[in-house]
Amino acid sequence: MLAVLALAFASCTNESNQPQDQTPTLDATTRSTILTELETNLTEEMGIPIKYESSEVINIEGTYYLRSRSAEYVTTTMLAVDAVGELVGIGVSCTSSSCAQSTTGCVPRFAEGEVIPTCTKCTVGTKDCKRTLTSS
Repeated sequence: MLAVLALAFASCTNESNQPQDQTPTLDATTRSTILTELETNLTEEMGIPIKYESSEVINIEGTYYLRSRSAEYVTTTMLAVDAVGELVGIGVSCTSSSCAQSTTGCVPRFAEGEVIPTCTKCTVGTKDCKRTLTSS
């Protein structure tokens, strides 16, 4: 009986030493790279200077995104979790001025059969939503 209790205690101890599920993080270098590429690409595409003032990682329906804000635009960039549990950009972003507060409009999502995510429709304001592809 004592041996059974010792075995049960040892197995509980081993389980408690297992790593717990942790929320993935986006390191500063990766964040900076994503934002710099977006600023460069969007400035060229839109013909006006874009400079992001803030950004935050958000989770929408189980998918991580980097939501970045400039004076006029909000860009939502799809992220993935790499093998070591860090967030990385997959190179697809959606940008809008009128759909800035929406969690469902102008967000990169995989449509059925699609290999590259498309942007969900923006249903408010000018309904502007632009997909941008970058290397990160």
